[in-house]
Amino acid sequence: MALLKRFFMVKIALLAFVIATTLSLFIPRPAPAWALMDVGGHLPDLQFSLTSDTGQTVTAQNYKGDIVILYFGFAGCSAQCPATLSKISSTLRSAGTAADHVHVLFVTVDPTHDTPDALHHFLSTFDARHMTGLTGTPEDLLALAKRYRTLWQPAAHSQTLYIFDAQGHARLLATPADSGADLLHDIRVMENQA
Repeated sequence: MALLKRFFMVKIALLAFVIATTLSLFIPRPAPAWALMDVGGHLPDLQFSLTSDTGQTVTAQNYKGDIVILYFGFAGCSAQCPATLSKISSTLRSAGTAADHVHVLFVTVDPTHDTPDALHHFLSTFDARHMTGLTGTPEDLLALAKRYRTLWQPAAHSQTLYIFDAQGHARLLATPADSGADLLHDIRVMENQA
């Protein structure tokens, strides 16, 4: 009798496990609690073909599998760009291994002066491992700026960070008002989703 009772208890436990597993497939998971502005579905996927700060042609495909932070600026910027890049660099240092798959793309708004060498020299003072400068023709750069609805001129460029997930989907926006801790939080959330 005890053996029969144990057999039924095992069957009931197995049936409960199967039911719970099946139901979990149909119950939506809660959306992540982002610290930054969620723009998922509101901006286009990452797409470009430009010249990197090493003189190579690169496209969005080169960064598939990485979280990408896209920022428009210029090497001659005296305040905004250095402050933003310093914040990003500090955040990535704090992220530890979570930053292994994060890449910052610094798109120039001043292609006349920002040669690949100038961009490389400028970015190497912040974080050469995680940062790549991008330049190209004024037409290509303007098209990219329009794609993400940002200003494209040295005197009045945006300070917004556009953050894309590992599949190249636009997910988040960060502004100077957002803290490095908020950026770090969301990078970790995105890393866990990958």
